[in-house]
Amino acid sequence: MINKIELNNIATYKHCEIYPKKINYIYGGNGTGKTSISKFLANPVNYPTSNLTTENYPIDILVYNKDFIEDNFDKDKSIKGIFTIGEENKEIEENINKLLIKKEEIEKQKTIRINKIEEFTENAKTLHNEFCNNCWTIKKVAEPYKKSISGVLNSREAFAEMCDKNFLNTKTTTELGSFDERYKMLYETHMQVYNKFSELEFTRLSEIENNSLLNKSIIAKEDNPLSSIIQKLNNSDWIKQGVEYLDSTHNICPFCQRELTAKTIKDLENLFDEEYDKNMNELKTLNDEYQKLSNSLILNMENVAQTSYQILDYSGISTLLLEIKSVIKDNIKLLNDKIKFPSNKIELNKTNNLLNQINSVIKEYNRIIKRNNELSSKQLQEKNKLSNDIWQAISNNYLYETINEYRKKSEGIKSATHKMMMERDSYAQDIAEIEIEINNLQSKVSTIDNAINEINKILKGFAFTGFYLRKAKDNRNYEIIREDGSNAKDTLSEGEERFITFLYFIQLINGNVENKRTINKKVVVIDDPISSLDSNIIFIVSSLVKEIINNCINSNNLIDQVIVLTHNIYFHHQISFRPKSNQLSPNLFSFFTIHKKDNLSTIEQSQKNLIQTSYELLWQEIKQPEITSRANIFNSMRRILEYYFDIIGGLDYDNLISTFTGEDKIICNSLISFVNANSHSIADDFVIGFSEEDIDKYLVVFKKIFINSNHKAHYEMMMSREY
Repeated sequence: MINKIELNNIATYKHCEIYPKKINYIYGGNGTGKTSISKFLANPVNYPTSNLTTENYPIDILVYNKDFIEDNFDKDKSIKGIFTIGEENKEIEENINKLLIKKEEIEKQKTIRINKIEEFTENAKTLHNEFCNNCWTIKKVAEPYKKSISGVLNSREAFAEMCDKNFLNTKTTTELGSFDERYKMLYETHMQVYNKFSELEFTRLSEIENNSLLNKSIIAKEDNPLSSIIQKLNNSDWIKQGVEYLDSTHNICPFCQRELTAKTIKDLENLFDEEYDKNMNELKTLNDEYQKLSNSLILNMENVAQTSYQILDYSGISTLLLEIKSVIKDNIKLLNDKIKFPSNKIELNKTNNLLNQINSVIKEYNRIIKRNNELSSKQLQEKNKLSNDIWQAISNNYLYETINEYRKKSEGIKSATHKMMMERDSYAQDIAEIEIEINNLQSKVSTIDNAINEINKILKGFAFTGFYLRKAKDNRNYEIIREDGSNAKDTLSEGEERFITFLYFIQLINGNVENKRTINKKVVVIDDPISSLDSNIIFIVSSLVKEIINNCINSNNLIDQVIVLTHNIYFHHQISFRPKSNQLSPNLFSFFTIHKKDNLSTIEQSQKNLIQTSYELLWQEIKQPEITSRANIFNSMRRILEYYFDIIGGLDYDNLISTFTGEDKIICNSLISFVNANSHSIADDFVIGFSEEDIDKYLVVFKKIFINSNHKAHYEMMMSREY
C-alpha cells in the first residue's frame, strides 16, 4: 500500500504531497495534472525528484492510462495473452488462494519484524545520542589535558567513541589531577617526529643541458641552388619563416610581393630536408622535456622549503631556490630562441653545481631530522602512554556507570534486533517457498483462453457485436477481429479502443502475461477510463470500477489499494456513491480535488466527497478564488447565471442591468449578456479581458445580481453550503 506520494518538479507540481488511503478518488479538470500522477506511479524511477513511500511489503502498481493503451495496443505490437485459471480448475484456484492467505499471514509477521527492526534501530540511535551527550559532560574536566586527547574535542560522537573504546569494565579511582606533573614535563618542549626529504634526481636535466644539438647550427640544405646565397647572407631562419607563408599568399613572395616562378618555389620547398625536420623535432622534444623536468624539480624544492619544520634553518635553501629558478628561466628562454632561430648556436647554463648544493642542504636537513626523531621517539612513547592513562581514567572512573549502563542497553537492543532479523529472514524464506509452489500450480492449469472468454462475454452482453477477441496462431497473443474475420485493431473507434483496453486491464489485474502467478499485493491506478465513451458505457465502466473497489475493500484478488483519477463528474459520482445501508468506515476512503492556477497544480484532500454536481462545483470555485484561475472564476460566474436564470425564466434582463450604475453596470452587462446569447455554444475557456485586480469587482456585482433580482436567499444558500 502506498502511504505517501511526493510530487516535485513533475509537470506543474512543486513540493506537493498526497497521503492516500485504501480507496482514493481524485477529481480534476483536463490539463490539471491527473495523468502526471498516473505516469509517476507507473514508473517512479523515472522521476528522481519525487518520492513514493510504501508499506514494508512488496507491491505491484498496475496503472491504466494512455501509456498503458499505447504499450499494449500499439498497431505494430501483438496483444499479449493474459494467463488466468478457468472455472474448470476451481480446486487448484482454491489451493492457490489458501497459499496466498498463508503467504499474507506470513507477510504480516515479516512486516511486524521489519517494523520492530526499524523501531530498535531508532532506539539504538536515541540511546547512542544520549550516551554521546552524557560523555560530553566530562569534556570540561578533561580539557586541561587536551594535548594528550587531541583529535576528538570537536565532536561529541568521536569523544564518546574514545570513551567507550577505553572502557575496561573495572572501576578505578584514578583522578586526572594525578597526571599534572607528567603532562607538564612532556609538553613544555615542542619536540616531534618529522618526515625526511627525498634528494633531487637531475641526471636527465644535465644531459639535456649538454646535448650537442644545442651547439649545432640547424640550417637549410647545402646542395640546393639557393644555398650559396643563403649561406652568404646567413638568413636560413628568415627564409624558413617566409616559406611557411607561401600557401597563404598563393605563391606571392611574402617579402618582395612578387610572384615566384615554379622553379623557385620548388627550390624553396627542397631547402629544408628530412634532416632539418628531424633536428627541429628533437629540439622541440628536448625543450618540452627540459621544462617538465625543471618544473618538477622546482616543485620538489618548494615543498621542502614550505614544510616549516621548527628544527630547520630554511635561509640557505631559499637562496639556492631563487638562484636555480633564475638559471632555469634563462635556459628555457635560450631553448625557445633556438627553436625560433635554429641556425643559432646556444650553450645552456649548467645547473649541476646549484642542484648538488641543494642536495647537500637536503642531506644536512635529513641528518638533523634523524637526530631529532631519535631524541623524540622516547618522548613520543611517554606521550602515548600518558594519553592512554588519561583515557583509562576518564572511562573507568568518571564515566564508569554511564558506559556500563550504555553497553548493557546497547547489547540488549543488538540482541533483540538480531533475533528480529533472523525471524524476518526465516519468514522471507517461507514466502519464497510458497511463491514457488503457487507458480508451479499456476503454470500447470493457467491459460489465455479464460481472459478471452471473459472479455468477449462482456462485449456481447453490452451489445459490442462489431468486434471480438480471439487467440492468435502463436497461442500466446490475442487478435481483435471484426465479424467478417478481418483484423479490427487498426479500425477501432476511440470509444471502442478505450472500452476493450479497459476490459483487458481488468483481466490483467486477475492474471499476468508471463504465466506466472501475481503473488504481491496490488495497487490499482485508473486514470480517466471513460473518455470518448457514451453514457451507457460510462455506466458499465463505472460498475466494473466499483467491482474493483469492492474487491479491494474485501481484500480479494490481492488488491490492496485503488486510486481512480477522473475529470467526469457523472463518473465520479457513480464510482464514489455508496447507499446508506452500505456505509463503511470513512478511514477507508479519501477524496482529492486538483486545482491549477498560474501553471501550478495543488491538491486538496478530504475525507468527504468535495465534488457534488457540476452546478455546485461552479459555486465551489466562486467560494475559493484564491485557488482558482481568474479565467475559471469569470466563466463560473457566467455559467451559474446562465443555468440559474434559464431555470427561473421571466426575468427582464434590461431592467436588471438598469439597477446598476457606472462601472458596476458595465460589469453586470458583461456577465448576463451571455444568458440570452446561447452561451453554451461559447467555449468554456472563453474569458473577457480583465486584470487580476478586477476579480473582486466582478464577484461584488455577481452577488448584487442575485440581490437586485430578489434571489439573495439562493446566493446565500449556495455560498454557505459546505462542498
